[in-house]
Amino acid sequence: NVGYVLSHPRANGMLGPETLGENQWAFSVFARTLLAYYDYTEDDRIPVLLKKHFSALNDTLTNRQTCIIESMCKMYSYTGDKEILQKAGHIWDLFSMNGGTKDNEVFIHGDMVSSKPIDVHGVTAAEVSKQPLILYLYTGRQEYLDAALGFYSSVERENELPDGIPASYESLFPKHAEALHETCDISDFIWSYGYMLMATGDVKWADKMESAVYNAAFIAFKPDLFTENTGFPPVAITDFLLFNKSADIGSTDSPLAQSV
Repeated sequence: NVGYVLSHPRANGMLGPETLGENQWAFSVFARTLLAYYDYTEDDRIPVLLKKHFSALNDTLTNRQTCIIESMCKMYSYTGDKEILQKAGHIWDLFSMNGGTKDNEVFIHGDMVSSKPIDVHGVTAAEVSKQPLILYLYTGRQEYLDAALGFYSSVERENELPDGIPASYESLFPKHAEALHETCDISDFIWSYGYMLMATGDVKWADKMESAVYNAAFIAFKPDLFTENTGFPPVAITDFLLFNKSADIGSTDSPLAQSV
């Protein structure tokens, strides 16, 4: 619930329940929801609270945790706050540059640039590899683009199937006649190809996206296997908003005289 999360930040300014701890992979997905919500509502709480969240982040994020960079850069595009962009770059640099962190799976800068074969979870490959692309779009630093180009050169050479998506069932696999891929990999690599298109201007990435949609995504399910949903979850009213602000019970000009 977006309203609940925004109304209950942690003591240190981070958003999300305490049980998440420092886990930024889970929050990265939710942050995309917050940004989409902001696009639609222009709720002025979101830039303020996300800035506090980003400021409280540990600099030494690794692997999927670095996916918060995407939302940091997007928020920078809204606010022009250079501190957010600088911290996003710092997180990636500590993770990937100069030998990277010890638990870095396959995203050491030198390995990415040299197009080293990749052995990692498919979604992790798609999600993490797009972070330097996004940083390149906002900073223009060529080394970020070089890392992504090398990484995707390896994916094309070692893993990519004729439909444009790499062989992946959990981990990336070498391409072969009986290779397959999961639906999550189809959607995530299409998304990452979009960033490659924006960063390079090379239409081959648009071709890959089109091929993946028509030759992978549309045949990833059988329509006759879809069944009618007969289970209806309970509905609970958790907040009442006017102009994106909670309406207090019994306060002046509030339509709520009592709790509903």
